[in-house]
Amino acid sequence: MEILTNHPEIKVYLYNSHSKHIQNLSNLVQNYKIKIFSQNHQRILIQIKSLTIYQDIFIILQIIKKNKYNEIWKITLKANEFVRIQQLLIKMISSNQTKSLLEVIEKNEDPSAFADALGLLEKLITNIINNPNEDKFKHIKMTVKTLATRLFNIKQMAELLTSLGFIQLDQEFYLPDEELVKLLENFNTIKWQHILAQGRVDGPQQYQKAQEIVRQQQEVQRQYEKEQREKEKIQQQMKYDRQERSLVKEKDSKANDLQFGAKVKTCEQLGINKNTGKRG
Repeated sequence: MEILTNHPEIKVYLYNSHSKHIQNLSNLVQNYKIKIFSQNHQRILIQIKSLTIYQDIFIILQIIKKNKYNEIWKITLKANEFVRIQQLLIKMISSNQTKSLLEVIEKNEDPSAFADALGLLEKLITNIINNPNEDKFKHIKMTVKTLATRLFNIKQMAELLTSLGFIQLDQEFYLPDEELVKLLENFNTIKWQHILAQGRVDGPQQYQKAQEIVRQQQEVQRQYEKEQREKEKIQQQMKYDRQERSLVKEKDSKANDLQFGAKVKTCEQLGINKNTGKRG
């Protein structure tokens, strides 16, 4: 049994076995989200991304909660299931980092300027999402007056853009095509933080309304993700059923070959006279 990563909170073992049941992916993510985020996010992110998973290999994900009881959970996943949870973990870690950074920025900036900057950033991201093949929208230039005074007046804006997948090229930030997924995954975090920030600026009553709007949108998002997981689960089960039927069919076919496919030679082929029963 080979240990792929030896993080204090996460140990992943790789072994050849087909006897374990595949656990529900959505339950895994839901149950261990807090435990995973209790340690250094970036370190976990790098380690998970560096794993190489091979088809038809099972994986045990063991998560240890550091408390007086030393609680341990072990989850068994097939390779293709682990790839999916790997993607979800990266998504959750990335979103959590962005949210934490936004909270830090908000504490250090003027509330109105912060809300205005997030509103502008939300529009820029929306343009990219709505026009994924238009390269011009993927450039955010620091030399543009509006961006210089309303976006880059926020001290940690460069750090925020980097966390969203942008790379800095001289006096502009550019989003590579391969980082579009990361931007999409963080879009709601930006949007919801903007709604809350603007609500704070507008006063207590508006902030209360903003909180309710965000709560409702988050619930809709959770419900959507739940439905998607259920669809994927059904599709995966259908795939397994097809594979099982195929194996049964193949097994039955081989059994029939053994029962009915034996080659029988005639008397003539064996050189036996049918009338006397003696070889010629």
